[in-house]
Amino acid sequence: MTAEHVIESAERKARELLDQRIESVRAVVRAQHDTAALREQLAESERESARLYRAALSDGWSEAELNKLGITETGPKTSRRRSAAASSDSEQNG
Repeated sequence: MTAEHVIESAERKARELLDQRIESVRAVVRAQHDTAALREQLAESERESARLYRAALSDGWSEAELNKLGITETGPKTSRRRSAAASSDSEQNG
């Protein structure tokens, strides 16, 4: 066996090992990309669900009625602050 043959054999084995390592990196990157895409899809779905929930409320459904149907608000909650006057009145009458 010549030195050149030994070197080529070692290089071939080294490339095989590197190829395996590169494939594991590819798999991780692919999974992280898929995860990011799914997170964005989930966020979009939650925004749409919240919009439709608010539309149902605007159409006359109450939160209690929707809850009885198993429909709950999802996604980013809308801010429902009571006015300062309403807050003040309830504290004085409470």
